[in-house]
Amino acid sequence: MVTNEDGATLGYSKSSGLQLIQVDGYAFKDLNRNNMLDLFEDWRVDFYTRAAAIVDEIPVEQMMGMKMNPFGMGSVNPDALDSTIKNVLGLGYRQLRAPGSNASGKVKALWNNMVQEYIESLDISSVFPRFG
Repeated sequence: MVTNEDGATLGYSKSSGLQLIQVDGYAFKDLNRNNMLDLFEDWRVDFYTRAAAIVDEIPVEQMMGMKMNPFGMGSVNPDALDSTIKNVLGLGYRQLRAPGSNASGKVKALWNNMVQEYIESLDISSVFPRFG
């Protein structure tokens, strides 16, 4: 966790390869790994502006991957990501099977953190070619 005084607290995994950049004394996630603070990475900017900025960067084909759910019914190992999940995350899909409704909140939070860490480890330019 990185706490910005009078600002956002950032959570990230150092093992993911994601780097932080410093601008105006604050830390930001460098999601596209270009060593610059892009509008969509700036947590000081309102949500609508950030969302519009990232929409301008993502090709329509990749947006469809975020919208569609490539999975049918099934279950997951709450302790590890299987190769199927890793493959579809690499393609840009973001709706996944997850621990079931009977899983505890802690299990669901750990699962979410594991997925986020894996996404942060991806080279975003391979998922979104306009980055990079």
